[in-house]
Formats: sequence, structure tokens, C-alpha cells
Amino acid sequence: MEKYNTIDVAIDSWHALSGISVIDALWMGVPIIGMLPPPDPDKRPLPYLKYFGKEKWLAKNEREYIELCKQLANDETYRKSLKVTLRQEVIDNPLTDSKKYSENLYNCLKKIADDN
Repeated sequence: MEKYNTIDVAIDSWHALSGISVIDALWMGVPIIGMLPPPDPDKRPLPYLKYFGKEKWLAKNEREYIELCKQLANDETYRKSLKVTLRQEVIDNPLTDSKKYSENLYNCLKKIADDN
């Protein structure tokens, strides 16, 4: 996590869209660029950037991916503002509400047990 203090923009390898790398980067105040894979019914990764309201950092193709990287790399003022705001956005997001997650998981497991 300490390495994020030296990073201006994180670049998630496309077609991976790893949830952990997205959350780690946002937690450390670093914008992260991702790219949606081509539609494939067998591979539908969760677009974690959308859960955090950062769809604008999710490219639809390689050209857009490169352009987004350039834009963020060149906007130092915006990147500095993210160092201040992104962690709170992660804290406030329902996706990272561990109590709610635990309650939902418990209810799902209880339903499975009750149904069987």
C-alpha cells in the first residue's frame, strides 16, 4: 500500500478489472483506469469502478483507455484533489459496508440452510 504514495495513476490490466486493485487504489487516493472486455457471456467481470461512481475511468476500447490515462496523468490538480476525497468515498460506499455485507451473507446462508 505504501507504493501508492508514489503513484499518480494506477492502470488496471484490461480484461481483469480486479476488485481488490480498484479498492486499494481508491483507498489510497489514486485514480485507476480500467477497460471493459468485449462482451462474453462466459466472462462477465464486475465493473468495480461503476460501484464507486467512477464510470468515467472505465474505457470501452484501447484508444479510450490510452486517452483516459493521458488525461489523468496531465491533470495534477484533479489528482491532488482525489488524494483528499477518494478514501472517504470508499468508506461511504455500500460495497465496503462490512456489517451490511455480513448480514446479507448470513441471511443468504440461513435461507440455504432452511431450504435444505
